[in-house]
Amino acid sequence: QMKTKVFLMSLALSCLWSCQQNESEELITARTINFTSVVIGDEVLSRAGGTSIDVISMRTELDDAFTVFNLREDTRSWEEFGKADEVLFYAHYPRLPEDVSGAETRVLKGGTDDYLFGQAKAVNGQQQVCLQFKRVMVPLAVEVLEEDGNPYPGSIEVGALLKNKGVQNLKDGSVTTLDEKEYTKFECVANSTTRGVKAIIAINLLPQKIEKGTPFQVQLSDGRAYTATVAETVLLKSGENYKAVVKGDKVTITIFDGSIPL
Repeated sequence: QMKTKVFLMSLALSCLWSCQQNESEELITARTINFTSVVIGDEVLSRAGGTSIDVISMRTELDDAFTVFNLREDTRSWEEFGKADEVLFYAHYPRLPEDVSGAETRVLKGGTDDYLFGQAKAVNGQQQVCLQFKRVMVPLAVEVLEEDGNPYPGSIEVGALLKNKGVQNLKDGSVTTLDEKEYTKFECVANSTTRGVKAIIAINLLPQKIEKGTPFQVQLSDGRAYTATVAETVLLKSGENYKAVVKGDKVTITIFDGSIPL
């Protein structure tokens, strides 16, 4: 009989411990923050099934530095933020170089690299948080047209002196473009297998104003070389895509999609 009592007591304690464990696990799960992402104004990077964004650098105003975070695998917990009513998360993709993870700003240069900045505000206890990313850079593509309005069928090289360096605020994503300019080259090689149809390669520029009269140097594969100038001043804004169309001695720069500025 004594053995039976001991057994029943052990069973009761075991059940109690198991229940406490389950409650503890449920509490931890309830305090976990899972993240998703969307890229505003970009149908290529943002689809119904999610985005191609994975490893980012993320930080809150309560953190000392940005840390590497995998959106597909990692989580955070409200336990990290004490009694804060809400928290603002901000993030960079691709992830930041380690030497700037604790900095307030970084230097950016134009070129083929693309940069995205995302933010999300969450209230205490919120379990799903969606980071809304926007492009920081300004993609500019160049196309050369013949006098009849058809695209030039051969290879092209177009260059211009443009602002190519800036300082980004890592907390709000904004970029201050510096005044110094450097020669920026756009190249496009015709592909014989596609009968002259070629993809126009865009260069990611920093936000800037390209003034009326800015010269673009044009070199065509048939040997022609000439200068064309910008017809009207245009302000290039983060998050929007632009195309520069060269026809004769004029360059016309326009937005060619509906992306949302940063």
